[in-house]
Amino acid sequence: MEGKKIFEREGCSGCHSTDGSVVAGPSLKGLYNLKETVIKNGKSYEITVDDEYLFVAIKYPDREIVKGFDNIMPSFSNLSDEEVKNLIEYIKSLK
Repeated sequence: MEGKKIFEREGCSGCHSTDGSVVAGPSLKGLYNLKETVIKNGKSYEITVDDEYLFVAIKYPDREIVKGFDNIMPSFSNLSDEEVKNLIEYIKSLK
């Protein structure tokens, strides 16, 4: 799966697990369609983790921060839209 290769190449496992355990960031296991509280412009919002949210979170991670986590994720704006879509498909497969 191309998304898994991107996950490994970009070092995502340094902060995100795929087994449900919490590291520096949320686990990616079961993340898709999960309701999360995020902080945006100092206010809390509940969102559903979907393709659109993940795309923005990967490319521009400082826009919305999952409540309870620090704003430490680097931007992956260097990834092409196709690479991000492949990464999202991988995240969706982690059930």
